[in-house]
Amino acid sequence: MAAVYSGISLKLKSKTTSWEDKLKLAHFAWISHQCFLPNKEQVLLDWARQSLVAFYKKKLELKEDIVERLWIYIDNILHSRKLQNLLKNGKTINLQISLVKIINERVAEFSLSGSQRNICAVLRCCQGILSTPALAVIYTAKQELMVALLSQLCWSACRQPEGAVVAQLFEVIHLALGHYLLILQQQVNPRRAFGDVTAHLLQPCLVLRHLLSGGTWTQAGQGQLRQVLSRDIRSQIEAMFRGGIFQPELLSSYKEGLLDQQQGDVKTGAMKNLLAPMDTVLNRLVDAGYCAASLHTSVVANSVALLYKLFLDSYFKEGNQLLYFQVLPRLFGCLKISHLQEEQSKALSTSDWTTELLVVEQLLNSVANNNIYNIAADRIRHEEAQFRFYRHVAELLINHAQAPIPAWFRCLKTLISLNHLILEPDLDDLLASAWIDAEVTEFRTKKAQEALIRTVFQTYAKLRQVPRLFEEVLGVICRPAAEALRQPVLASGPSTVLSACLLELPPSQILDTWSLVLEKFQSLVLPYLQSDADMALKSLSLSLLLHCIMFNMRSLDSSTPLPIVRRTQCMMERMMRELVQPLLALLPDTPGPEPELWLQKVSDSVLLLSYTWAQVDAMFSLNCSQYHSMSGPLIGVALEISNLPSLLPGVKTQHWKKIEKFTAQFSSLGTYCLEQLYLQKMKRTLMQTSFRSEGAIQSLRCDAAFIIGSGRKSLNQRTTASWDGQVGMVSGLTYPVAHWHLIVSNLTILISYLCPDDVGYLASVLLRTLPMGKAQEVSIDEEAYITLEKISKAFLHSPLFPEMQSLHSAFLTCVTTSCSSILCSGAQRDSGLVSQQLPWLFEKDHMVVGHWENRFAKAGPEGIEPRGEIAQNLLSLVKSDFPIQLEGGQLESILGLLEVISALQLDSLLPPYHVHYFLVLLSMAVTKLGCSCSSSLALKFLTTCYQLLGYLQKKKK
Repeated sequence: MAAVYSGISLKLKSKTTSWEDKLKLAHFAWISHQCFLPNKEQVLLDWARQSLVAFYKKKLELKEDIVERLWIYIDNILHSRKLQNLLKNGKTINLQISLVKIINERVAEFSLSGSQRNICAVLRCCQGILSTPALAVIYTAKQELMVALLSQLCWSACRQPEGAVVAQLFEVIHLALGHYLLILQQQVNPRRAFGDVTAHLLQPCLVLRHLLSGGTWTQAGQGQLRQVLSRDIRSQIEAMFRGGIFQPELLSSYKEGLLDQQQGDVKTGAMKNLLAPMDTVLNRLVDAGYCAASLHTSVVANSVALLYKLFLDSYFKEGNQLLYFQVLPRLFGCLKISHLQEEQSKALSTSDWTTELLVVEQLLNSVANNNIYNIAADRIRHEEAQFRFYRHVAELLINHAQAPIPAWFRCLKTLISLNHLILEPDLDDLLASAWIDAEVTEFRTKKAQEALIRTVFQTYAKLRQVPRLFEEVLGVICRPAAEALRQPVLASGPSTVLSACLLELPPSQILDTWSLVLEKFQSLVLPYLQSDADMALKSLSLSLLLHCIMFNMRSLDSSTPLPIVRRTQCMMERMMRELVQPLLALLPDTPGPEPELWLQKVSDSVLLLSYTWAQVDAMFSLNCSQYHSMSGPLIGVALEISNLPSLLPGVKTQHWKKIEKFTAQFSSLGTYCLEQLYLQKMKRTLMQTSFRSEGAIQSLRCDAAFIIGSGRKSLNQRTTASWDGQVGMVSGLTYPVAHWHLIVSNLTILISYLCPDDVGYLASVLLRTLPMGKAQEVSIDEEAYITLEKISKAFLHSPLFPEMQSLHSAFLTCVTTSCSSILCSGAQRDSGLVSQQLPWLFEKDHMVVGHWENRFAKAGPEGIEPRGEIAQNLLSLVKSDFPIQLEGGQLESILGLLEVISALQLDSLLPPYHVHYFLVLLSMAVTKLGCSCSSSLALKFLTTCYQLLGYLQKKKK
């Protein structure tokens, strides 16, 4: 047999032996323990290698399947446990450079053409070599081979292949990067490493990192690449850049290139040998030919942020701030936005704008977080080099406003945090594009806008220049513009920010700001309001600013200096005399059938200012004894049934009647403010010592009736709108929510003076607006917003609700009426007969039902057996044929009402209500259910009924 095996080598080399037989012999020789070929492993590996080399050099013709099987044969040897054991035992196997070269050539062919012919087997061979240290030395010993392989592997991945090759390709890239990082650590020539990385690896690795960061191969449907492997490869790429491009030995070269330190004693020869690393890196980065045009912008942008981060990580040291800054303009110049001229905003798509602005944000945050910008040092030592660059960036951002993109706001926020002077020359344009004229709808963008506005106000508050800031705000509001297209000036975000800022300001700055707004209103808006819708809208914006300023200033009190009190009192008098009364005079005595837009907005404006003035005036009068109101003192005023004469001095009762008629024509901010004025009047009346007099009570009833009645029509429309709680956001759409919020928030004042009809109306609105059934999903943006459902639900669960006995009783009646109505709709017999059998379903008076308690099972005076008349009737109906049957839709409706009953404090029910609810629930429990009712729905219904019945029986005996 030995002779047979010894001839194997000759047969493998023989031209007469078929390739099919050669492969069988080679496979047999490898796996057989009886083959005694000298140095068998090396012989077989060399045979396969030589065959493939001859084929690829066109010295040998082989069929495609034979070539594939030769690669598989080499792969089987490289991955065999037998070879691994031999290597562990110290045996040496030489791969030869020719094999490595044809592997590199096949990977290069794959990267160029995308042809996957034999590539899986080739990659497995490569993986077998790189995963075995004794074999990988052929790559690590020849650095150029490893660089060539890694470059072609990355280019191959940049073609975004699909299928089984993806997993193998990235496994090999991972191994190759690991070996190359070891080579970099041992590299003694930093320039060679820099040259290899920038010339061969920088571009493909930047593209590959971008694709990996975007989840190209890890998204659903392509899950061929593990998240962990993707993250590891990105980390390896960054480590390679750090070790190849940003080596400590290259710092002096970066300094020479960036700081341009050409001193007289520097020799010309030294300058000739100067390495310009930053120029080299940036030239390779911006080169347009290394990736598809659709990717180039985002690859460059993401790479700019990465390179700046790696530069800082590698070289950051206190005292080198100028060096770190000098990199910034060079990298920023790689972005497309740095070359935009005015009116070229549309040259970039929204996605490109988003990508590049995110990068600018990262660059600016790096400056801020690493204290690279020192205002004094920049001005004294460097002739404001940094300041000029940041001004250039600010001008670009302002001239090409991108309000729909959150990163745009964040970039501006960082710039103003660095130095407010960067943006001050463009402060008016900043306020216009980022706030007054900005169209912001998306939640994240609103938050970014809010953060920017907060930073602006906080910055100018620290500088004690809030009046100066408001002067710019007023200038933007009052400049010519299509007002109807503007968003409300004080939506939820800006209003919250402004309120927080104003609360921290000293009184003098508040009064200066207040006076400034008043002056602008009088000089730029008030004279031109007549028949001008744009001016009327401007007046509303200024009124909202005045409202915010007055509502968020610190109240006067006994400790307030007298000059501040006197100045505040003068401002209040001036505002009433020079603004509120002239605005009221513009409203018509006899409004037409359809008020013009300008009249509606003037009405909203003046009523908002009137409500604001009245509220603030009352607050000052209560808290500061030195303040003397134009309306007179709060205590001791003679009461009369007229409308608001004591709240707004100088305004006649007849004029208020006309205003009421005018605002009744449309539901808007003015209507809401008029309700607030009536509420304020009620509070002032209640503060009088004689509020229990007949005249006072009559006045209170009239005021309460007006508040309830003014929004009755709007509440009946069942709006689904949401309101952010800001008075400036009250409109025809949100008015019903604001109106209901005002009523519910002040029920403790209103309820005592409402007639039974109004109480019943409120109870019906409460029941109708309660959320029933499945909860609807709401966006994050809407979570903090107020809706009719949220208001009603909160009130239902409030401990105050049962204390308001008239409203509570009316609500209980509404619930039983609704339940009875649904039950009666399912009656299978004549309604007259059902009303005899189940009379409590038709009785709306709880007191009448309460007297039926004696007809329940109850012991008599002599202790005889209980009569149980009602119980007997119910049992007989159940045994025979219960006259009511509910279907699916009716059952769902009644389940919603049962949820409401479950939320009530049933132990607080008076006996008549307790009896009525018990009878209605008992009727529900024994009602027949139709075939359209699902078993789960029926089970939930019956469970709820019996739980409530048990609760009533347990809590009330």
